[in-house]
Formats: sequence, structure tokens, C-alpha cells
Amino acid sequence: MKKTCKSILFLIIIISIFASILSGCSSNGRNNTDTQEKLPSFEANENMTEYEAHCGIYTWMSFSTKKYPENADVPKNRECDFELDICKNESESCQISLKSLAEYPAVSLVCESSYEGITVDLFEEYTVKTNNKIMYPDALVPLYAVEKTELKADTVKNYFIRFTTGTDTEAGEYTYVLKLKTEKGTVLHTYSVTLVVHNVVLPETATLRTAVGLSIKSLAKAYLITATATDPLVGSFLERATEIYVKYYEFLLDHKISAIELPYDILDDRADKYMSDPRVTGFLVNTDVSDEKLKAYYDKLCTNEEWLNKAYAYPIDEPNTKEALTNVLNESERIRSICPKLKINGAFFTNIDYDGIRDSVDIMEESHDIICPKIANWNVNDRNYGCGIQDVLGTKGSFVERIKKMKENGMEIWSYVCVSPRGQYLNFMVDDPGINHRRIFWQQYTLGSTGFLYWSCNWWNDIADPWKQMNTVMWADVTAYGDGSLLYNGNKVGVDGACGSIRLEAFRDGIEDYDLIMMAYEVLGEKWINARVSRANSSVTSDNYLNTIRSEIIKTLSQGNGK
Repeated sequence: MKKTCKSILFLIIIISIFASILSGCSSNGRNNTDTQEKLPSFEANENMTEYEAHCGIYTWMSFSTKKYPENADVPKNRECDFELDICKNESESCQISLKSLAEYPAVSLVCESSYEGITVDLFEEYTVKTNNKIMYPDALVPLYAVEKTELKADTVKNYFIRFTTGTDTEAGEYTYVLKLKTEKGTVLHTYSVTLVVHNVVLPETATLRTAVGLSIKSLAKAYLITATATDPLVGSFLERATEIYVKYYEFLLDHKISAIELPYDILDDRADKYMSDPRVTGFLVNTDVSDEKLKAYYDKLCTNEEWLNKAYAYPIDEPNTKEALTNVLNESERIRSICPKLKINGAFFTNIDYDGIRDSVDIMEESHDIICPKIANWNVNDRNYGCGIQDVLGTKGSFVERIKKMKENGMEIWSYVCVSPRGQYLNFMVDDPGINHRRIFWQQYTLGSTGFLYWSCNWWNDIADPWKQMNTVMWADVTAYGDGSLLYNGNKVGVDGACGSIRLEAFRDGIEDYDLIMMAYEVLGEKWINARVSRANSSVTSDNYLNTIRSEIIKTLSQGNGK
């Protein structure tokens, strides 16, 4: 009897599905236009919900760090209503994902709500192939530049929705309605996002200092100003490349990220506004110049305390031999003799015996004001290449204790990642879990880091087209998809400037999370925030779990209690 009832129920569901198909997308905001449009046919599936059965499109929403590649399975729980907690002067995002049973040649996503003080940006996520042939979503193309979105059968397509508040945005709940439509205007699906703006204002100047490489020569190659990324830039070619560099530099600033190099020479008056920009947390002083020019740089910086505090020299990158360490000592001595108050910054990832008395860590401490180890260097139990810093002399003690003492003595501690570390460590590769890109900045707090270095965001020198190829670094034993490349050249898709990525958005979100953590540290106390960050840094952190912890911090700050 039970089996017969189930069969009858199943038959009723199938009949209802086909009835919905025949009548088009109707009811609950999914109505057709006045002229009924014939939609693509598909074979009904008993696993589809009534909502999805209208048009044969599985659809769901998720946090922005969740990556759904083209061949992803449809999740069991599929919600089309979403809620985001957000501070003032912050950006937060979510995603809409689609997997259709039929071909739709052209669909569009529109936001039908707007509120004063909140900006909404819509993007289509473009995919890029990785080593395992999987097409991962990464590039974010503004929908104004997308001619049409094609839904291919049995292929996941993702949209990215970003909300940005201002410092004066009123606290409260804002409900946004978004609709997926066909080319003729038929509403296929309706989505709802509730944005909860809390009475917490993030600072205009990011608490965490950043230094991200931005290559003008790589831009010149991508924009066909030069044939290769090694060609010299002079005259009108340099002027055109600089115009593009400015757009990319400001794009990073809009994401609360400071590029390593200013758009203009420090002695150029046009550099002044960037050195004074509160969003700029630091910039490089080129020391590979004559003593006279370096002195001129320093003299100008000394006329403005803010400029001098932001400026840093970077004489030698990743010294890992005795010769390189000797160069570090010599270059730092030269810089200090000409620019006594200019901070000297440097990254390193390995430790060697320098002279039987001092090791690499000693030399870096002696010659630098800012030292920047890899995030894996703190893990003294890991002896892989570029990981735990060992006591090579047997008399120095733990690297963790040495770093702690340096910080107590006034040394600035930063950290960085590049092509390594991988495995258990967090990084920015295309095929890494998206949540890991954001968690890097929760880890900065745990490490005691106040700055983050990333060697490049547009390393396209060795590839033909980043839109098709993301194996940016290829060595004999390494293939890294997306290392040193968080941006895409917008001229490829009709965008005047840069196109960002899911990874870059997570980068900015992480910077804002760091702001939030430090605010909680000041207001709610070290013990309170340490407990939350410790949970967030667990190796099993999911997108939902991290956002739950973040929401707890925001709500407690907003209420003004929690100690």
C-alpha cells in the first residue's frame, strides 16, 4: 500500500513539473512577459524542486569564497535567499550558481533594488583551465561588459554579487531582489539577499600594511604597447603604459591594497597625491640609483612625516647565500648613511650559518627595520624547503621566540607567500579552496604580522593570455596556477582597466577581516578575540563556519560588549 502511494505521489510530482513547463515560468515572481516565450525543453528530473522545475535550471546561492567549477555537482541544499552581515566602509559578496538541463543562448542577471549609501556590483565569473583539466571560476567581468551569458547544458555558470557600504551608510536591514531573465524578458528565477548593515565602521586606512607587485612592463605587453615584457619603455610608450598603470594602481587601492611601486617617480609632483592618499599604506623607494638621487628622494620624504612613515627600501630579495647576506649588510649600510630614518624592508625564507656567530636571522635583524618571513617559517617542525626556520648554529633558540623578541624591540614583522608554501599552507592558487585566500589574513593576526607582501598581481610575462592560461610560473618541478596573478587585463573583454578575480576579492575581504579583528582586540580584549581567531584558523574551516565567527565578532562589537 505504501509503495502504491509513493508511486502515485511521484506521478503527481512529474505531472506538476510538466504542467509548469507547459505554462512557462509562472507564479512567485517567476512570471512571463505579456507575450509568452517558448523556453528550451528538457527532461524532467525527480530531484528537482518545484522552483527549479519551472525552467530546468538548478540554482543556488553561496558565500563568495565557494568555488564551483564547470563540472561541479549540484549541492543537495539549494537556497535562493541569502543573508550577509556587513560593516560600514566594507565590501561583502555572495554568489548565484546555475546548472541547466537545457541550452539557454542568452540570459541576464539584474538587480531590481537600490538603497542610498550602498553600491551593488554584478559580475560574471569566467573560468580558466588548470592542470587537472578542471575549469575553475576566477576572473570577474562586470556585467555591463558582458554581451550575453550563455547557459550550456550540464555546465555550472556563476555570478558574483558585491555590496559596498560607505562610512555614512545607515545601519539596518536592506533586502535586494535579483532576477535571472531570458533575452526576451521572461523571469526564470528570483533571488533575495538581505544585507544587514551593523553600526561598526572600518577604518579608512587599512590596519594591515600591504605591498603587492604590479608590473608596468607586463601591462605594456598585455596592451600591445611592447612585444614582450622585457622591452624597454621610453617616450610615448612609457607615457601610455603609465596611464594604464595608474588605472590598475587605483583599482588595487579600491580593494584596499597598496602596490609596491608608485605610479610616478617620488620627485614627480604627481606622486604627492598618492603618497598622501590614506588608502596607501606603503610604497617602495628605489635605491638602485645614484647617491645624489637617493638623497633627493629622502629630502623630499622628510618634508612630510606621513610620506616618510609609509616609505621603505627593499635592497635584496630573499637572500639565501653568504654572498647575498653580505650584499644585504653593504646595501643597508649605504642606505642608512644617506637616509637614516628610511625603513629597510626585506623578505627571506631560509636560514644559513653566516660566520659561525651569526645566522640569516641575525643578519636580517641587524640590517632591517621590517623583516618578512614566509608564513611557513613559523612552523619550526616542518623541515621542507622554505618552511620552518631552524636553529642552524644550535645556540639561537626557537624562531618563534626570536620573532617575538624582535617585535618587542620595535621590529616590524610582515609575512608573505609566493609559489610556495603549498600543501597544508594557505596560498592564492586558482585551484586552492577559496576560503583559504581569506583565511591568510586571519593567520596574520596569529603570527603577529602587521604587513603582507605578495610579489606580483599581474605576472603575465611567461604566458600568452591570462584569460586562457594561468600556469604563470612553470619550473622543472612546479606548476602553479595563478601564482603572482590576481588580475586580468580588461582590454580583452572591453573593460577600461583591470578585471579582478575571486582571489583578489578574498584578499580585500581578508584585509577587512584583519581590521575587524584588531578592532575587537582593542574593544573586546585579547582573550576574547584570540578564542575566535583560533577557531577560524582551524584546518577544517568552511565558508559558513568562518562567516559565522565573523558575524559573531561584528554583532558583539556593534553591541559594545563581549569581554
